Amino acid sequence: MYCIHITSLLFILYSFTTCQQICTDQDYEFTYTNCDENGERWRVAVPRSGMQCSNLPTPRRGLNCSFSCEPGHYLDLDSQHCRPCNPGFFSLGGGIRYEEFVTLPSGFSVDNMDSNPDTQFSSQQSQVVECPKE
Repeated sequence: MYCIHITSLLFILYSFTTCQQICTDQDYEFTYTNCDENGERWRVAVPRSGMQCSNLPTPRRGLNCSFSCEPGHYLDLDSQHCRPCNPGFFSLGGGIRYEEFVTLPSGFSVDNMDSNPDTQFSSQQSQVVECPKE
């Protein structure tokens, strides 16, 4: 009975240590926690989908929640410094970053346009189609 418990414990310990892996900086991304009651937030590393990293960087106190970058600049989460936007990209400033969402965030709107150049310059009247509500 004693042998079985030790064997089981060793198996569980082995399983736990082999499930996690040594990750590179390409295997995780940084994000900020929500602001707390003191107006502070933390920068934390989050493994990419399906990854379980054993060597994530420790959480670091982030910039104060009132901090924002100027228009045309974005907050680089790795360095926590404002950087100029790359050509073809823009930032309105304010520090909020949207990458994925199910419902449109407040203040956003969508304009759909047919990418076919023949229809863009035709004299036909455009058609408005209502999208279904979720």
